[in-house]
Amino acid sequence: MDKRIIKTKKIIHETYLEMLADSSLKKISVSELTRRANIDRKTFYLHYSSLDDILKELGEEQMEEILRSLHEKGFFDNPLDIVPLINILNEVVSQNIVLYQKIAANPNDQFFWNAIEDVLIRTIIDTHSNPFLAPASQTRLTIYARYFAHGFISIYMDWLRKEIDVELDELSQTLIEASLYGTQKILSLKHS
Repeated sequence: MDKRIIKTKKIIHETYLEMLADSSLKKISVSELTRRANIDRKTFYLHYSSLDDILKELGEEQMEEILRSLHEKGFFDNPLDIVPLINILNEVVSQNIVLYQKIAANPNDQFFWNAIEDVLIRTIIDTHSNPFLAPASQTRLTIYARYFAHGFISIYMDWLRKEIDVELDELSQTLIEASLYGTQKILSLKHS
């Protein structure tokens, strides 16, 4: 890709993220973004058809970063060990919390979380599938993988939307406990 295009997109991304973080700004507009980025509207529309395109591109970049980190930490060798997954998500989300809150809040932007969920499901199924598994066992594996991935991602989204009011460390610890001990942990809380 041409260096000028990379530079322009970087400026647009940075300005968009700054505007997301600006609590005094009620709504982001192309006009305001181009003014703050010191570019022409023509330049913006040369690269994007809408503000949603920026968010989608930023989400795709974040997804690539998460996948790269998961590979580096060996998550795909043992996808049921969720500690590396939680650590990586916490690190990436913490670096740009406003972006992730925006992605979690807008139903049109669920592509990002859906992509992470799909990766988790596929990885769990691929890692634990066996050509000799009976069809019923394969179906059960798929159900377990979907249950785990969907629940895990839903909790993160609820936290980002501030529907769960705990610190990120407490959320992480609770997710680890729930993943490792499931209903056994819930039963022990009931008797505490």
